[in-house]
Amino acid sequence: MGKCEWKNLEIDNLPPDILTGDYEFEYDSDFWTKSTEDVLEILRKIQLPSFYYRYRKQEEEPLIVKSGGTWVAYWKSVDYLCTNPDHFKLILKENWQDDIEINSTDYWKPFSEIELTDEIAKLRPMVIDCESIEKLYAIENNIAITDQYKDPVKDYRLANPHELQEAPGC
Repeated sequence: MGKCEWKNLEIDNLPPDILTGDYEFEYDSDFWTKSTEDVLEILRKIQLPSFYYRYRKQEEEPLIVKSGGTWVAYWKSVDYLCTNPDHFKLILKENWQDDIEINSTDYWKPFSEIELTDEIAKLRPMVIDCESIEKLYAIENNIAITDQYKDPVKDYRLANPHELQEAPGC
């Protein structure tokens, strides 16, 4: 996933949230070098004529959690379901973390675009109802078949990564 573009850090044009810690900085010393200085120290230095810094927003790392036979992810405030777990297993096995593209529509779908169907059930995702988190096995005649229950599909939704992290035994 690509990072945000670098921008020159100038005292007249500071981002309003510069002090939040969401930025990374580099300084010019014949070539751009990562800065480990405190933001306040950087802001003091850019007022001097011989110091040049640039900044960019740090990219949020996706939260990816196993969900039954597939994975779910939370990235940029959106929950996603991995619709091609075999491809994702290969990426993890080969340690190709740079190839993880959560917003790729070929392998990841936002929860808002997913209907619980038998096709989705084949991925064996974890679903949640008002009482518990269960693995989804099938959808038959608008009935969700999970580990313990057979209930109407409308009573279930996909469990998001945060819920799965907090649930014991998932």
